[in-house]
Amino acid sequence: MTYPTHCTITKPSRRPRAAGQLANIESITAVVIGVISLFGGRGSILGTLFGALIVGVFTLGLRLLGADAQWTYLLIGVLIIGAVALDQRIRRATV
Repeated sequence: MTYPTHCTITKPSRRPRAAGQLANIESITAVVIGVISLFGGRGSILGTLFGALIVGVFTLGLRLLGADAQWTYLLIGVLIIGAVALDQRIRRATV
């Protein structure tokens, strides 16, 4: 069972189809950037809040530039890949 991270309340006919599509990927990216490893381990709430701040500023910047949703998905995916690669590099250095 999954729970949505937020809810958009409006008439179904007035709600844009793309409303909330980025919510899940933004949440996952915020957690990954916030130094919580996808491979297990511990993290902190402050790290997650820092990751959410980074993702929010990044997404807002793309929207202000007028980027399409596909480019936003692609660039957030690149952020996730970069965060996982950095996490792996740190894990190898500490072992």
